[in-house]
Amino acid sequence: MIANNATDPNKVSIQALQAQLAVLTLPRTSYTVEEVAMIVERTAYTVREWCRHGKVNAFKSGRYGSAQIWRITAEEVGRYKNEGLLPMDPRRNMARNRHLARIGA
Repeated sequence: MIANNATDPNKVSIQALQAQLAVLTLPRTSYTVEEVAMIVERTAYTVREWCRHGKVNAFKSGRYGSAQIWRITAEEVGRYKNEGLLPMDPRRNMARNRHLARIGA
């Protein structure tokens, strides 16, 4: 038996999910560690360590309690997908964060 689309609860939930997906696929300029972890199928801890060790270009922005939050640009996520991790250089992101703090970004 074929269900009526207007009353089929599965059809309604699929449409709701498609609407949510449309919002999530809007162009982004940067992502949080948790968002990148989902995109690249790694843990948030791993992505955070990549940021800390300079294996991806990242910057700190905003605050969560007393800690600043790492952000990774959309361009960097694309670069990682195409080229992989950068060689380890913990100074890479520290220098960038000092520069951003100096210019008030």
